[in-house]
Amino acid sequence: MAVLPLALGALLGWGLTLLVAGLVPVHPDLRTVVHAPAAQQGAPGEGWRARARVHLERLAASSLIRAPRQRLALARISPARYAAYKLGALVAGAAVPMLVSAVALLTGAALPVAVPAGFTAASAAIGFVLPDALIRQRADRAKAQVREAVTAYLTLTALSLRAGLGLDAALMEAARVADSWIWRTIHQALDHAVLARQPAWEGLRALSRDLDVPELVDVADIAMTGSEGTAVADALMARARSLRHQILAEQRGQANEINEKLVVPIALMGLTFLAMLFYPVISRLLDTTI
Repeated sequence: MAVLPLALGALLGWGLTLLVAGLVPVHPDLRTVVHAPAAQQGAPGEGWRARARVHLERLAASSLIRAPRQRLALARISPARYAAYKLGALVAGAAVPMLVSAVALLTGAALPVAVPAGFTAASAAIGFVLPDALIRQRADRAKAQVREAVTAYLTLTALSLRAGLGLDAALMEAARVADSWIWRTIHQALDHAVLARQPAWEGLRALSRDLDVPELVDVADIAMTGSEGTAVADALMARARSLRHQILAEQRGQANEINEKLVVPIALMGLTFLAMLFYPVISRLLDTTI
C-alpha cells in the first residue's frame, strides 16, 4: 500500500512542476511564434503537438531546466526535445523503484516507506541529470568534428583566394564543397549575413557564438585586417596549419590516455593466463607433497 502515496506524490509533483514552468514568464522564441499558428491551423493532430512544443520550449527556457543552447546546437537537439528528454527520464527514473516496490508488495515482502521513497527520489534525480551527460558527450564529439571542418574550410578559402576570387565569394564557394551538417550550417550563416547586408565573415562570428567554437572567429579576424587577397590567403593557410597540428596533438594525447587505461586490463589478462598455465603444475606439486 506504500506505492499508492508515492505514485500520487510523483504525479502531483510533476503537475506542479509543469504548472510553475507554464506560469513563469519567458521570452518566446521567434521561430515558435511564427510556426505555432501555422501548425495549429494544419492537420487536426498537429494542434496538440504544436501546443506541447510551445510548453516544452517555455519549460526549457525557464530557470528550472535552463537548456544549454550551445551544446544543444552542437548536438542538433531542439530545446523542446531536450525538455521532453528531461521529463521523460525523470518520470522513468521515478517509476522504476515504484514498480519494484509494487512487485515486492505483491510477493508479500514488506518494505519500509522510507526505502522506496528514497530510491524513487534518487532514481528520479539520476534520470533528470542523465540527458545532460549524454548531450555533453554528443556535443563534445560534434565540436571535434566542427574543428576538423574549420581546418579544411580555412584551407579551401585560402585556395579560392589564390584562385582570384574575392573574400566573400571565396568564403561562400568554400562552404559549398561538402554536404555534412556543419558545412550546411556554415553556408547558412554566410547567407544570413549577406541577406542582412553584412560582410560574410560576420555570419561566421555569429555562428562561433552559437556553437561555442572560437576557431570560426579566426576567419573573421583575419578577414577584417583589410589586407590583400594573397596576404589573407597566407594567413588562413598558416592558421589552418597550426590548428591541424593542435588537433593532432590533442588526438595523440587522447590516444596515450587510452593506452594508459588499457595497461591494467592487459596486466590482469596476463596474470590470469599465467595462473591458468601454472595451475596444473602447482596442483600436482601440492598433491605429491601431501
